[in-house]
Amino acid sequence: MLDSTDSLPSNMAPTTNLDDFPLEPPTQESEHLDHLYGSYVSPLCITSFLHLMSGFPLPADHTGEPHSSHRCLDDPDAPRVVELTLTPSPSPEFLSLGELRKHEMIYRFEQEWNVDVVLQRDSVWRRHPRLVVFDMDSTLITQEVIDLLAEEIREPADLGARVADITHRAMVGELEFEASFRERLALLKGLPETIFEQLRPVLNVTPGAAQLIKALKRLGVKTAVLSGGFQPLTSWLAGELGLDYAHANEVVIGADGKLTGEAQGIIVGKERKRDLLVEIAAKEKIDLSQAVAVGDGANDLLMLDKAGLGVAWNAKPRVQMEAAARLNGESLLDLLYLFGFTAEEVNALIS
Repeated sequence: MLDSTDSLPSNMAPTTNLDDFPLEPPTQESEHLDHLYGSYVSPLCITSFLHLMSGFPLPADHTGEPHSSHRCLDDPDAPRVVELTLTPSPSPEFLSLGELRKHEMIYRFEQEWNVDVVLQRDSVWRRHPRLVVFDMDSTLITQEVIDLLAEEIREPADLGARVADITHRAMVGELEFEASFRERLALLKGLPETIFEQLRPVLNVTPGAAQLIKALKRLGVKTAVLSGGFQPLTSWLAGELGLDYAHANEVVIGADGKLTGEAQGIIVGKERKRDLLVEIAAKEKIDLSQAVAVGDGANDLLMLDKAGLGVAWNAKPRVQMEAAARLNGESLLDLLYLFGFTAEEVNALIS
């Protein structure tokens, strides 16, 4: 290994050029590493992962040599997404798939190579989902709506910061969601009901979200947004994107046309999101093994666990660790790679 004081050959990472170099682990440095790494997965990265997986015990009844294959799902010359197939998989008697996903060696590999590793059984259900449900705030959109609402209140001056702090603590799992939602909603008392229409132009849809919904619809997949936010904005966004279902919290509007600071009906927290996923799947006669859930916060964990595949999207640390899969990219279109689609197929679906 080269010491950090040694000069590096021009074809090795770290590098400041993201286009010309493969993804490689950092060299040892005595100071904090602050470099950009290559933008694609190299053969060495694949070899390193295969070596890692070879260290896990194989099923006792397996005979012969294990084998693997891989294919680049996007650019064959500089792949960002690589699908590896291992036969057989590590023994489930030693580690379940869920336990393997959380194994320290997998986590270290992801950190060392700056990649997301998604482990799935190679079944027909993986390639043919029939229902995909999304969280809204920080998933389908990049913001938290309740924080946007708080910013509209000028007095007291620190209200926006107080609401944002409660939101953050609830999303990382420090606070129980329903109680924290009611506490934040009470702080919004007095806002006009027209505020929801005023916020529509402010919503920033996550890159790739609209194209992803279009692709899923062309595949015949049912879609839903299950939000711990507010029904007026959630329904509007669902209509804009073309989702089939939209569920969120109903707020009480007083006779004066202003928010009373109260909600009516069941709060859409973690239990309600899970139950709605089950209800929609039953209504559409879809087995949960063909359901996918995508979210970022602690209140999404139950629906992520209930679905056949739960995906943490740029999620909070606890959700990253507990979800079956995680994506930390820039475009929600990356979800299609988890179903085995190639970039060429993705482009055909969104054209």
